[in-house]
Parts: sequence; C-alpha cells; structure tokens
Amino acid sequence: MATRRKSHTRKSNPDLGIETYSLGEFESRVMNVVWDLEPPITTRQVFDRMESESEGEKITYSTVTLTMAKLAQKGLLLQKRVSPKRTHPFVYVPLIGRRQMGLLMLDHVARKVLGKPFREALIDLLPECSKEEIARLKQALS
Repeated sequence: MATRRKSHTRKSNPDLGIETYSLGEFESRVMNVVWDLEPPITTRQVFDRMESESEGEKITYSTVTLTMAKLAQKGLLLQKRVSPKRTHPFVYVPLIGRRQMGLLMLDHVARKVLGKPFREALIDLLPECSKEEIARLKQALS
C-alpha cells in the first residue's frame, strides 16, 4: 500500500496549545538563536550560531535539525520547504515571540504551582519583594 506524502508546510498547534508551555534546555537555546535571527531561518544558520557560541560543547547538525523539527511540531516554528524537492532544506519562521513565550510559560507555571493565572499570582507575590524591587516596579509602571 502506498503511503501518502506529507505536506511541505508543517504548522501543528497554530493556536499555541499545551505543548508550547514547556521547552527543554536545548530547545530553549535553539529558540533563543531563532529569535535573534531574521526570518526565514535555516537549520544551518542556527547550527553555525550555536556552534560558534558553544565554548567547546559538541553540537551536531542533526541534533539542531531534529530539535527544530520538534519545535515546529509543537507549533512554535513554521516549517516549510523552499522548493518541492525533498532534498532542499526547510526554512523556519517563529510563530511566537520571546516575550509572548515567556508570558505563556510563566502563566502555565503559576497555574500549576499557585493555582491561579500569572497576573493574579504576581499581585499575591508582591509582599515577597524587597523595597528596592517595589520601587523599580513603581518606576516601570509610571
């Protein structure tokens, strides 16, 4: 029986579902590089940047490739081929910004640990802040 070919564009989880709330250590590093580069981005660009900043750590191209594909499956990256040829590489575009991802992750943790959304938890946690931190918050809000 013949297998059906997958689409050349993958974008699962476009509404940023539950999978997007967690990132492994390496996934976080890849996303930080992606956010620093101008889209569309290739695996080679991410690999080259990570390798140059690795400080002797062994990073393989295949690990970066697999991680970027996984991030696309999570709905954090749009993955598409630049041509219909299967031998041509994918390019990637981030579907969520660094700040939005941070807020989603903070909200997820607050709901899991404190049982309330991040913004409500933040208000409850203010008494834990030092006077200097409160002063910085007031300055940021004015």
